[in-house]
Parts: sequence; C-alpha cells; structure tokens
Amino acid sequence: MSLLILAHARDALAQAVAQRLRPGLGEQLLQVAPEALASAAWALQQDAQGRLQTRLTLADGRVICSRTVQRVWSRVQALPQPAFARSPAKDRDYAAAELQALVSSWLAEWGSQAEPAQRAHCSPTPALALLHWLLPAQQLGLMLHPVLHQALQTEAQPPSAAQPVPDLAARSEDAPWRLLLAWGQASWLNVRGTRMPPPPDAADLLQRAQALAQQLQLRVLELRWQRLGPPEAPLRLVAVLPCPNQASAAAVECVAAGLLRWWREEPASAGVALNGRAREQTS
Repeated sequence: MSLLILAHARDALAQAVAQRLRPGLGEQLLQVAPEALASAAWALQQDAQGRLQTRLTLADGRVICSRTVQRVWSRVQALPQPAFARSPAKDRDYAAAELQALVSSWLAEWGSQAEPAQRAHCSPTPALALLHWLLPAQQLGLMLHPVLHQALQTEAQPPSAAQPVPDLAARSEDAPWRLLLAWGQASWLNVRGTRMPPPPDAADLLQRAQALAQQLQLRVLELRWQRLGPPEAPLRLVAVLPCPNQASAAAVECVAAGLLRWWREEPASAGVALNGRAREQTS
C-alpha cells in the first residue's frame, strides 16, 4: 500500500519531507502536484464486492488507484485549470466548482486515512477561519493575545459598531515560540525554524494544543505564541496554522517522523496520532 503526498512544487515543506522519506519508501511513496489533477483522466470503478474506487490516470502516464493508497497527506492550496484561462468568467467558475467537487469526493474516499480528513473539512483547500479555532482555544484554557480578545469582542458587536482588527497574520510572523504538531510528533521551534528548549509550562501547553488539534480534527498544526512582559509571564497564543510552511531541518524531521509513523499504522488505529499524547522532540 502506498503513501500519497498531494503538494505543489513550491511547497518547500512537503517536498523536503518527501525527499526525506523517499530512500526508505521507494515506489510506495507517490507524489502528485494538484496542478496535475485538472488534466488527468478520472474513472470511477466498482469491484466484485461492490466497493467503489477512483482510478486516476495522469498526463505523465502514472495511474493512481484509491484502493492501493493507504494514506494521503493533502497540501492543496489551489486547483488551477490552465485550459480555462481564456474562457469567460462564468465558464471558469463552473469548471472550478466541478473540479473542486471532484477532488473533494476523491479525497473523501479515504475518510480518516487522509490528512486533513475531507469529510471533516468539506473542501480540498480547507481554510481555518479565526473564530473556528479561537473559541475552542479559549474554552481549552489557552491564554490569548490581547489582539485576539479584541477580535472576539469585534465579532460579538453589531456590524455598525465593529472596529477593525489588527493584522494577525503579520503579527504572528514575529512570534518567537512555535509548537509544531504532526501525527503525534511535537517540536518547539523558533522563528528560524530551529529547535528550541521548551518553555517551563510546555507540558500544559502541549496537552491543551493536542486537545485543540483534536477538536479541529487536524493532525498537522502549528501554534504560535508571544510572551508579553517579563520572562516569567505566560505565553499568549497569537495564531494557529492548519498548513505549516516552515521547511527547516527540525520541522522536516518532525513532520517526516510523524507521517511515517502514521502511514505504518493499521487503518483501525489511524486515530491514535490525533487522539493520543504527542511525542515531543527535544534537542
């Protein structure tokens, strides 16, 4: 059974993880760029037991059969269709909707054996809206950055009274404390992606971060914190990223180890990495 990594060529983390796993997995590791899906030939087949499977023939001649792929790590950020580049807008929109539905249905065949699970996120390019993770994080006791409290208050106000929220994405880029979770692996990284010593309250933060990942139904997640005030002040959460993009050696090691362990699990125990305790990597 194969492991399929669905990622763009520009996705440095996914490409580095694939390169790390290639020597050990060989032909069991399949890499497909989302750009290749629009030009592929799709066929839905039914076996003797009545089970459906999708047979995908790529333009380069490779064949991907859903029944021979055990796990899928999807990093799809877009589904371009060059063939419709010069078509009227309504035709491009219709083609885009059709392809998105097709890819969603395809990924849903794997159920929880795909990350992220398509049946939980309903889109091949899932976006994690602010309130989707902000409210659960608060309920789980993770201390929030004051800007996030402002965001909660803004959402609770009538539109006419709402105040603009500062740019959270820009603020999180400078967050010095980052916790990367990947299929039960965990690693504390700094802004450069180098592994760093865990903070004093790392065990508590890790437990709460795991619980948040479970609620969001994501096995791969990056949480970013800032410390406001003196060194003994608690870390405050500023961002949660469902598609980490740090491609440092430490990040690649964490994700590759978690992905390999998940792929080797029996399908019946596939939820262990999501629901169990994370294995924290330290220097």
